[in-house]
Amino acid sequence: MPCNKNDYDIDNEVFGVNKEVKLWISDGVIKDVRGLIEIGGAGAAVYGLLVEKGVISAGVLAGPVAAVVGAIIIAYMGWIGIENDGCGVVIEMNVNPIAPVTTTPIVSSQ
Repeated sequence: MPCNKNDYDIDNEVFGVNKEVKLWISDGVIKDVRGLIEIGGAGAAVYGLLVEKGVISAGVLAGPVAAVVGAIIIAYMGWIGIENDGCGVVIEMNVNPIAPVTTTPIVSSQ
């Protein structure tokens, strides 16, 4: 199993509406995200950092969905910190771009 991988996998479900988003985020990027959150970064800024760090490709998610993904990471940063053992985490979430709601994500260590 890889360690400190930065990558993503996005699948469309239910007639292309719901998106299954799976992110692999390395320890270093988690530290960068935590720093951004500490200075008041919002969901869109967190998503932008993930793009900048190569976790996810630019433009792969529409603006509102991207902001929701970033907001989910902010909301679950405590859990991400617990699961990160220095090797990064995997975050799995289901996002609906029409009404950007998600189920509770699954966070596990890489």
